[in-house]
Amino acid sequence: MGRVIDGDTIDPSYQRGMDVKPYVERRLVDNDGRFQVTTSKRGKWRRWLADLHLPDTDRTLNEELIDHGLATDYDSWLEQRRRRNVVRTAFDIGRDVREQLTSRATTDGKTPAQLLRHIVERILNMEPRT
Repeated sequence: MGRVIDGDTIDPSYQRGMDVKPYVERRLVDNDGRFQVTTSKRGKWRRWLADLHLPDTDRTLNEELIDHGLATDYDSWLEQRRRRNVVRTAFDIGRDVREQLTSRATTDGKTPAQLLRHIVERILNMEPRT
């Protein structure tokens, strides 16, 4: 087993980076270690996101890694993360509502389904607010 320096070294994404390392090293050797870096925006942790340009291609190393399934586009990754957070938040809200509904129903001597039906009927019969 390798050394553990901090939490990142045991993270699955760290291992993925180590799996990609030989490809990146080979591409740098193919280009005699020459490359150009461009940046245009900062990422989630306020670090600059960089594109690495190699002399032997018009495409960036970033694009090569994505095409070979060795990396994920940052914006796609960020959007997936946002979606997971929305789903997790909805699940947490749902769990909280279910627990409150169950607690209230028990207090009122009803089943959660009976209480929920009562709440929905009241909402449907409400006069529109002006």
